[in-house]
Amino acid sequence: METPKELSSKSNQYFVIAEHWTSDLQYFQVESNFFHHLLDRYASVASTEDLEKLKSLGEELKALDQEREKNEDAVDELRGQIVLAAEGKAPEDLGQIEKQHSSLEVSIAELTKKFRELKTRLFTTVQNID
Repeated sequence: METPKELSSKSNQYFVIAEHWTSDLQYFQVESNFFHHLLDRYASVASTEDLEKLKSLGEELKALDQEREKNEDAVDELRGQIVLAAEGKAPEDLGQIEKQHSSLEVSIAELTKKFRELKTRLFTTVQNID
């Protein structure tokens, strides 16, 4: 087994960013759970038209939940790769780490945008339910 080694500043930076992403994704999960509860609550008093909107929003939310889970897995993989390099159990492959980081950066930014847009539409819809 290799001895622990000092990681490059880039790998350290990517690890810190991955920690922030983990926190953001966990927060999305908490919010998503709340939104599912909100959808269920308003479904019982919604008109047929509004109920269809709520169902559609619920399906979109489920799709975003799946996307969030994929991102969580990818972030965990990135963090794991960096930890293994720090522990000296695997080589520090900065090229691979940068590739994973760049891919996640785009994916999480897209997820964040979709999540915010859905959140806005969800609140607009439930505000208009009598």
